[in-house]
Amino acid sequence: MIPEASRLWLLTAYTPNSIEMIPNPINKYVVAGYTPGLVRDRDGSISIHIARVRPPGVPEANWLPVGFRPFNVMLRLYGVAPGSAAANNTYVPPPVVPR
Repeated sequence: MIPEASRLWLLTAYTPNSIEMIPNPINKYVVAGYTPGLVRDRDGSISIHIARVRPPGVPEANWLPVGFRPFNVMLRLYGVAPGSAAANNTYVPPPVVPR
């Protein structure tokens, strides 16, 4: 489920201890609702692939590059509507699924 955010949502990967962006060869640090070329799945959801190398067949817009170091993923929401699942702490993002 895509988070209910009237302004924007962003998914980023950070280093665990210093909370710095993960360096990568294409200098891409976020996948967001405003990312040009973001492709939705047939059911309207958005799959974001977090990987060192872009998986075959995955649009670059849907890929969040990471390196060989450990990382944490952070989903940030801006403009959360009162009464929405995110505002009342019941929104649960889809799980990260290893492939």
